[in-house]
Amino acid sequence: MRCHAILLGLTLLGLALPVGAGSAEEAEPEPAIDPQARELVQRMSNALAQLEHFDLLVADTIDDVLDTGQKIQYTHIRSATVSRPDKLKIEVKGDITNRVWWKDGKTVTMLDTANNVYGQIDDPGTIEQLVDLLSERYGVQSPLADLFSPDLEEIMADGMQTGEYLGIHLAGRTECHHLAFTDENIDWQVWIDTGEKALPRKLLITYKQLPGQPQYTAMVERIEELSEVADDVFAFEPPEGAEKVKVQPVESPEDSDSPQGE
Repeated sequence: MRCHAILLGLTLLGLALPVGAGSAEEAEPEPAIDPQARELVQRMSNALAQLEHFDLLVADTIDDVLDTGQKIQYTHIRSATVSRPDKLKIEVKGDITNRVWWKDGKTVTMLDTANNVYGQIDDPGTIEQLVDLLSERYGVQSPLADLFSPDLEEIMADGMQTGEYLGIHLAGRTECHHLAFTDENIDWQVWIDTGEKALPRKLLITYKQLPGQPQYTAMVERIEELSEVADDVFAFEPPEGAEKVKVQPVESPEDSDSPQGE
């Protein structure tokens, strides 16, 4: 399987992959985390949690490791408008995926813009509840999912083995606190704005257990807090000629004769 099939399911902060914990009999070593690095992750988590209405723009690149070992990069632009707790619009444009999601408080709609088809399901409630529903029932993971989680710091800390504070470095043209972490399956780095609001500006993840150690890089080009968002931003209007299709839950492993390909 090509690595991009795996990487397209990553969250923005890339920490929802299994961390490969050992057996219950094995004693896990105490993580060696720099207190300054831990504090900055907590500050970033708090800053994101305080955003009630906001716009987000991310440019990311994803490695695809060919059979020859050569790495090919694919790019996506991901934009989101969020109104917590229950409204969301996400648009993805890029080399592999082109889709738009709307969550209006009653219905969730996904439009495949490349094929002009869309599907709808009942809205489960909050954004966090939608993320869980899509992952567990439909096998869909949004690359922005963890950013909307109130437990961001806990998600990031899960499975962490080492954490270092590397100093003040640039993410684009922005001065940032540069942090580096490891766990069993991934090495990851995050650049956090040195300004008043400790917002993430860049993320780099290396999947060291996958062939060729592919990387995922995300540049946060904009996080803009909004005073409010009009409800019509989250309203879906079918494009001309769009076909509606039924959304089918994925088969559970018990119901399937073969493992899921992606």
